[in-house]
Amino acid sequence: MVPCPGAATIMIFSIAVQAPLVGIFAVLAMSLGMAAVLTFVPPAAILLRNRINPLIEKWSPATGERIHRVLSISGAVVLILFGLLFLI
Repeated sequence: MVPCPGAATIMIFSIAVQAPLVGIFAVLAMSLGMAAVLTFVPPAAILLRNRINPLIEKWSPATGERIHRVLSISGAVVLILFGLLFLI
């Protein structure tokens, strides 16, 4: 396992300011938040997809294909924009 650089930074800083307990709780909170996101977001995305697909299938296949293309391209654009934002 590779240690999280963010957790290591928090712990080093908290030890430097002589508050290791605060660092431990901060890392614990960060870990629990990450665990919650990784546990609940994927099933929610799958459930949402399963509920939206039948609605899209009621329309014509061309409309469904167009929606799929728009969502795919917009998702890629959002990821690129976030990447550029964090690069700055």
